[in-house]
Amino acid sequence: MARLHEYQGKAILAENGFKIPRGRAASTADEAVSVAKELLDQKGSEVVVKIQAWTTGRAGIGGVAFAKKPDVARGHAARMLEMKVGQFPVEAVLVEEKIAIEREFFLSFAIDDATRAPTIIFAPGGGTGIEERAASTRSIACDVTRGPEESTVAEATASCGLSSAHATQLADSIQSAGPGQGWAVRRRRLPYHN
Repeated sequence: MARLHEYQGKAILAENGFKIPRGRAASTADEAVSVAKELLDQKGSEVVVKIQAWTTGRAGIGGVAFAKKPDVARGHAARMLEMKVGQFPVEAVLVEEKIAIEREFFLSFAIDDATRAPTIIFAPGGGTGIEERAASTRSIACDVTRGPEESTVAEATASCGLSSAHATQLADSIQSAGPGQGWAVRRRRLPYHN
């Protein structure tokens, strides 16, 4: 199974036209400082430093921190790169611009074992604590060539309490987030991890 770190997933989203915060992964504290210097270009700007580990609740274990100065980012990165999550050492941190977030949504693509087809997992509220919010998570079946049914996606986004214009914009984003143009399967080399 291919597993992606946050920075890898964001790179794929950016390739497909999604706006993502400026930033990049760093595997050393010095690299984190370099990225922070590039991003801390305005007075009052801030960066977020996040461990790249396959776990939820990163903030709760000290894996998310903010910095207004490059040396502060260095300290966070150095500490985080010494962490272990389970048996696995943290090998990279993501340093990116801190952006104002009005509202978060969780969107994931998986293969449904029962149908052996792609499925979209969608929930309001972002990814933190997604396991505990399983009741509010929607599973949207996808046809490999056509993607999800527009009406099913529209129903899921309409239930989020957004204005109709924002619900439509979110539905359009979900529809366009599939694997390639028009949901035609596009081969892509992804890192494989056990």
